[in-house]
Formats: sequence, structure tokens, C-alpha cells
Amino acid sequence: MSLTLEGKPTTFRGTFSRGVVVLKDAVTLPEGTIVDVTLPDTESPSFLRDEFTAWDKAGADAWSRIAQWEAEENCDPETLA
Repeated sequence: MSLTLEGKPTTFRGTFSRGVVVLKDAVTLPEGTIVDVTLPDTESPSFLRDEFTAWDKAGADAWSRIAQWEAEENCDPETLA
């Protein structure tokens, strides 16, 4: 199936096999097309579910520290003088 996306998001189902996503329908995309892969929550590997759960449990203090670290990494040292 060849298609014109016309700037609209389109969803296709597929299976990950041998390091490649194989789409269910015979879809032809232009070479170099950027795609997003979203795993349904029920099919996410357990290690990802565990990590997401841990992030969900992170308190406001943890998120505040992360924001502070990111700000420090992006900070221009000359503006600190």
C-alpha cells in the first residue's frame, strides 16, 4: 500500500522481529521517513513498566532535583560570575 500522509499522523500495526518493525499491512514509506514507535502498555516489556512505575512514584522533591541538574548543565558559566 502506498500512501500520501498529507501532514497527518497515521497509525500502522506491526510486530518487532529480528531487530526490525514489520508492519502488518504492506505499507511503502519513502526511504528516510521518520517514524514514532509507541508500545501499548499491555505489551510493554516488564523492565520498561518497572522503570515507568518508578518514575511515576518519584516525589516532587526528586523532580525538583532533576530540574535543578538540567538547569546547571545548560547554564553558561560566565553568567554565574
